[in-house]
Amino acid sequence: MFYIDNDSGVTVMPPVSAQRSAIVRWFSEGDGNNVITWPGMDWFNIVQAELLNTLEEAGIQPDKTKLNQLALSIKAIMSNNALLIKNNLSEIKTAGASAQRTARENLDIYDASLNKKGLVQLTSATDSPSETLAATAKAVKIAMDNANARLAKDRNGADIPNKPLFIQNVGLQETVNKAGNAVQKTGDTLSGGLTFENDSILAWIRNTDWAKIGFKNDADSDTDSYMWFETGDNGNEYFKWRSKQSTTTKDLMNLKWDALSVLVKALFSSEVKISTVNALRIFNSSLVPFFAVLKNACISSLHERTREKMVI
Repeated sequence: MFYIDNDSGVTVMPPVSAQRSAIVRWFSEGDGNNVITWPGMDWFNIVQAELLNTLEEAGIQPDKTKLNQLALSIKAIMSNNALLIKNNLSEIKTAGASAQRTARENLDIYDASLNKKGLVQLTSATDSPSETLAATAKAVKIAMDNANARLAKDRNGADIPNKPLFIQNVGLQETVNKAGNAVQKTGDTLSGGLTFENDSILAWIRNTDWAKIGFKNDADSDTDSYMWFETGDNGNEYFKWRSKQSTTTKDLMNLKWDALSVLVKALFSSEVKISTVNALRIFNSSLVPFFAVLKNACISSLHERTREKMVI
């Protein structure tokens, strides 16, 4: 491909004249009615300009010795600006991410979002906060397995498969053991001793009446430590010692607000001291003669000791 390069040409393309016809015409050698077709300056200049512009678009310099430059130019232009079937759209891939995205959007194919369907990337992650990634079946299965392994809130622990192990894992085994060995409020039997510390008491209380047992002990060095029994309210409460054999109950002694009543024989292995005058009273008349004799004997013995002391 080349241009006019002899002295008959001019260096500047002359202006193209106005269009003479809208009808497409072709070259002819002429006949009796028509003369031989002459293309004229405009036609040759237009053809040469088109050819030169084609080479320029392809980036090819005109070379008078080459006769395939037009074909090479067309191929180059197509390679740079057209998609070839044999390349399977690799031209768009080569153009980069921006060109790829533009090509997809031209086909109404977008990246998926919360309000638009489209292409989305898959992920098997189960802890991703992304709103642009789509979970795979694997991720869904992991989530389902995780959910199935959890406790249902509305079952209130009924779906715990191994309750003893659960109690152990949450550190409640000692609490359960203590509860299992605790004395029940409704009554229980102790297999061991029961120890009270400090000034604790054991009490039976109903409304305003009570009976209590306690131990007064201020310290290990306390010289006045004692165990005490107490009833309270209106004086009608008292202690009763009794014995039961089979179905027979026998009262042994009563301790009331103002009196101690011994209802059976009382055996003393040591002396009995009476600290006040007339503290000992006899309520059985049959014993009066015996105690009268005992009294006279005591008086006589006292007088005898008094005389002995006076003689000395």
